[in-house]
Amino acid sequence: MTRHAVDPPPSVQPSSVRQQAFNLYTGDRFSELLVLAEGETVLFQQDAALLNLVAICHVRLGRPAQAVAAWQQALRLAPDHVDLHYNIGVLQQEMHHPVEAAAAFRQALRFQPDHVDARRRLGELLDEPGPAQATTASQPNRAAATSLARQYIDLLKKSLLNALYIENEVRLLHTFQCMLNKTPLQYSHFLHIKQWQSRLFAMLQAARETGETVVLMDHTPDTDPVPAYALRNVTELSHTMIGKKRLENLQYCIETVLAEQVPGDFMETGIWRGGACIFMRGVLKAYGVTDRIVWAADSFAGVPVPTLPEDAGFDISRHRLPVLAVSLEEVQELFARYDLLDDRVRFLPGWFKDTLPTAPIGQLAILRLDGDLYESTMDALVSLYDKVVRGGFVIVDDYGSCPPLPAGHPGVSRPTRD
Repeated sequence: MTRHAVDPPPSVQPSSVRQQAFNLYTGDRFSELLVLAEGETVLFQQDAALLNLVAICHVRLGRPAQAVAAWQQALRLAPDHVDLHYNIGVLQQEMHHPVEAAAAFRQALRFQPDHVDARRRLGELLDEPGPAQATTASQPNRAAATSLARQYIDLLKKSLLNALYIENEVRLLHTFQCMLNKTPLQYSHFLHIKQWQSRLFAMLQAARETGETVVLMDHTPDTDPVPAYALRNVTELSHTMIGKKRLENLQYCIETVLAEQVPGDFMETGIWRGGACIFMRGVLKAYGVTDRIVWAADSFAGVPVPTLPEDAGFDISRHRLPVLAVSLEEVQELFARYDLLDDRVRFLPGWFKDTLPTAPIGQLAILRLDGDLYESTMDALVSLYDKVVRGGFVIVDDYGSCPPLPAGHPGVSRPTRD
């Protein structure tokens, strides 16, 4: 029988309930442990290690669905817990759910790239030799990946997010805040901006993690504060708005397709200043990969005016948000600043409905959609989804974050699920 990873009981002042649960588990008294869990629901639901034991008990008692549910609940408490992802993968593989199993093993490898068993099992699912596979131009040797390459990738993320000079961005926001509130600017505030604007500094740092937008409030004596949305046109200084978490998600996808030799190019539709595409090209360069192209598709004239009912009331076209209209020349110049403008980067200027159906693209390993509108997203999905190879990734940046693409929207979830 497959053994699952188990957290040991705490070594310092263990909870009597936790110790009792561990004793019941080690004594193979699985039904009694589940009875204990039912009586101590609050404690168990707040403890990932206890939920792991509950899940394994369900496995031993032949209840795989309950086991998966318990592990998924545990992951909500500890999303980076490698053993939880691995355990789900093992069970899903035993239940003959290869897609779910592969996703779980990929998550385990995301947090622990040298997890031998996860990589072996993933190789079995993909019908590949696994860790002993020969290294090619499309597969970085993880063991030999230099710390310098990793440092370059991390530095690239910080630069694209403007995290290296975030104090200057706070100074700019502070200036506009003083203008809105009609308060005087003071030299000492600029000199010690983190002290005087600690809350704004923390908000901006958090926004860089998540990709959210910091909007200043316009205070007037006679009205309640209102968001000063128009200031986004002058306060958006970073080279990407997607945040660190989504950059790390993109890095995971890149490294996965390289490690697993998933063929195909990388593509983003809706690139703004080109930050995500710059990042994709930078990661490929860091690993010495020369046989893949990064495709960058954009109108280079902003977001189109809404024409479909799904996009009604969400007009962010250039007459509303001119900051989103970045010319091709500006984007290429930014690529050049990063020393990443070469023949491995191809631009597709124009509206998606005109350019994507006939774009000279073969296979895609990564397709990242960031068109903001439902219409733009569907134009890209209809034209490009069939070009994404098995084992590749489709990332819908605006899924659940923009009004036209709420989470669970059938127009997006159905084709990607099918």
